[in-house]
Amino acid sequence: MSGTRGSGSPSCPAFDRLGELDLPCTLLLGEQDQPEVIRCNEAMAARIPGCRLVRHPECDHFPTLRAPWDVVRLVIDLRERAQAC
Repeated sequence: MSGTRGSGSPSCPAFDRLGELDLPCTLLLGEQDQPEVIRCNEAMAARIPGCRLVRHPECDHFPTLRAPWDVVRLVIDLRERAQAC
C-alpha cells in the first residue's frame, strides 16, 4: 500500500478512522485494477463496519466508465439502504 496516494495509505490519518463510519457504505472494486489498489480497497472495506464490498470482474480502476449501469444500480441500492436507517 505504500505506493498508493491518499485514502488507502496507512500513513493517512483517515485510514485509521474508517471504523468510525456509521452509515451504509458500498465499495466497488474493479478486479482488473492494480494488485496494490485491490489490496488497499480490501483493507478499507474491512475497516468500515458493515461495508458492502462489491467485486466487478471486468472493471479496472474506472467502473463508472466501464460498467456505468452497474454503478447506477449500486448507488440506488445504497440510497435505499441509507433511507432505511
